[in-house]
Amino acid sequence: MTNWGQSEVLQFHLKELQEDLSRILKEVSSQNVNNVALYIDFAHMYHHLNSAWNSREFTSLDNPELMRDARYLELASFPKDLDPWNPDMIPDEEVDQSTLDSTAGSNNDL
Repeated sequence: MTNWGQSEVLQFHLKELQEDLSRILKEVSSQNVNNVALYIDFAHMYHHLNSAWNSREFTSLDNPELMRDARYLELASFPKDLDPWNPDMIPDEEVDQSTLDSTAGSNNDL
């Protein structure tokens, strides 16, 4: 699938991630957060971020494959096919050089 807009699963996880991040930013800005809460919040955000990437090929949230215990854990794990430091991991699609240039600058933020 290359039309990610058709994936209910991808959209679900990205929306959850956006809501979590917005809430955490408010809590941090108001200094209303502690290490335990932050740990739990980050673990939850990573679950949604990893699941968004790993399950992007699923179009429906009702797919029974998403609910199998082993598959669920695999989908929530850090992606095996995503490595920001390895350009060989970039998918074999035609990519506009300006896209690569605009995203490469974000690595400087680390």
